[in-house]
Amino acid sequence: MAAVDDINELLALTRAVDLFAAIEQISLQPDPEHAAALFGQLAKRLHSIEKSVSEAVAIRRAGIQFCLCYTADATKRQTLRHQAKVLAFNLGADTWPGWGDEGIVIGVSDLDAGFDAARLNLRLARELEKGPLAESRGYWLVGAHRLARAEDDAALAEFSRARERARDAGNGNSELLNVGYAALIRTLGGEADAHTEFSSVIERFRNTPGEDPPFFAEQLEKALAIFRALREGAAP
Repeated sequence: MAAVDDINELLALTRAVDLFAAIEQISLQPDPEHAAALFGQLAKRLHSIEKSVSEAVAIRRAGIQFCLCYTADATKRQTLRHQAKVLAFNLGADTWPGWGDEGIVIGVSDLDAGFDAARLNLRLARELEKGPLAESRGYWLVGAHRLARAEDDAALAEFSRARERARDAGNGNSELLNVGYAALIRTLGGEADAHTEFSSVIERFRNTPGEDPPFFAEQLEKALAIFRALREGAAP
């Protein structure tokens, strides 16, 4: 009998049996690259539609483990490490509370899993020589998780590295985004003039053409409101 590879059937399997049954079925796929893709698709469904962060985390972690432990073929192993990086980035991004996505509840264990995945994503970006922009995004994700853990000095260091690698990549928007996150942290810390710098970054994004700048401006403003509320002990 062929292994189940339909996302609806895999989701039904998690409900009727258990999550491990779905993981087993995906792992039985004859093509490991297809299996890796299924791990990502099922996790996306669980996170975005089902709003089940913990289940999505479990599926992505299983997918990462599957990809990293594959040894049967050297060429496929390299491809699967690239897929592990994607899974790790998405796991890290989906467990960061700074997005403020409606209906998404991120627990402490989810945060820990996301932070670990963010560090893996950065490591793989370096090992796979993905280039300065991928490394910049990796540093940003680690910094974002350190911000969520209130490790402000460490987060500032990560955002500084992210800014440098964005500059190396010639990506001005990513460079400015990391300037904004550094200013966000200093604003949370009550540093003089930090909010002025933060507002200046927002204004620059508002006046920059393209799809990304307005999104980055909104992202920064939302993150500031969320983390300010979290640190004040209020509901974001």
